[in-house]
Amino acid sequence: MTTYEYQILRYLPDQIGGEFVNVGLVLFDPKTNFLKAGFLRSVSRVTSFFTGLDGRHLHRRLRHMEAMMDDFSYQLKNSFQFETYLKINAVTSRYLAKDDTAFQFSEVKRGIDDDLNLAFDELYSRLVEEHIPESSESIRNDYDVWQKLYRPFLEKKGVISRLKAHQVETEKDTIIFNYAWKNEIWHCYQPVTFDLKKSDSIKNKVYKWIGMLDELKTAKEELEIRLLTALPDQDEELLAFILDKLDQKVFGSAKVSVIRQNQAEQFASQVQAKIVQHEKGILKEN
Repeated sequence: MTTYEYQILRYLPDQIGGEFVNVGLVLFDPKTNFLKAGFLRSVSRVTSFFTGLDGRHLHRRLRHMEAMMDDFSYQLKNSFQFETYLKINAVTSRYLAKDDTAFQFSEVKRGIDDDLNLAFDELYSRLVEEHIPESSESIRNDYDVWQKLYRPFLEKKGVISRLKAHQVETEKDTIIFNYAWKNEIWHCYQPVTFDLKKSDSIKNKVYKWIGMLDELKTAKEELEIRLLTALPDQDEELLAFILDKLDQKVFGSAKVSVIRQNQAEQFASQVQAKIVQHEKGILKEN
């Protein structure tokens, strides 16, 4: 029996969302220099899960990584490598840049088998091929929240053309809100989904948002921020957690509140009324 190590390659296109899919597997036995890697051949289910994803780019990245791994496996097998590799993460760290946050290898895992090829096939089938979720209308990313839930109402009210991106400068960062307008202050609207499958993913996303909003304490301008959300309405405990952390909060000169999905139409009407009032005021001044 042989003890081997393996790592799962995860694709995480949205750092704030925290949702990921397993797209590859690497298995390594340092005693025999056995290295085997496999990556998804078709990315259609990945692109259907993450709306707006560039599937061709993802496919090219995976094929490139596969070619490099195959070449390195050949070198190890034929003793072309003079360096000794005792741990799998010494191998996998060669293929991901430190700042490449979209692709991440999992923690090192171990197993025992007398047939490493068979062990790889079983792990790949279970952890990669069966792991990719089918697309579901109940699970949305931030882009879907904007396109499907809020934009239609804002378009109907004729205010989409009045919204533009706004950059907020803080001491350590620049935070961009893609949908904003200004009267006396900047009104920033940010679509964000908390309608995720895993409760841990929801909590992690909340904490990441708190961290980002906390940075706004160092901003020098007054802001009104509305989080346009999709919420896990069926889970009262999680819903209460989200609202307690993010709704009706103040971060320095930024006032933050949560807009719920069933408030989308009312919200659009309120935005329209404020913009119309502001534009009338400008006309009177002129």
